Amino acid sequence: MDNKEFGYVSVSSKDQNEARQLDSMYALGIDERDIHIDNKAGKTSIDLNTKL
Repeated sequence: MDNKEFGYVSVSSKDQNEARQLDSMYALGIDERDIHIDNKAGKTSIDLNTKL
């Protein structure tokens, strides 16, 4: 049985882009359809200034 490999690319700020990370994934032989790109990594989903 062959193992399937997936890639995860994380971009946490506007100054970053995924190009270098994607190049690394392609070099490892991971198909584009098997790569998840997270453009909101490290961001909170709630407003910390909101009173609970």
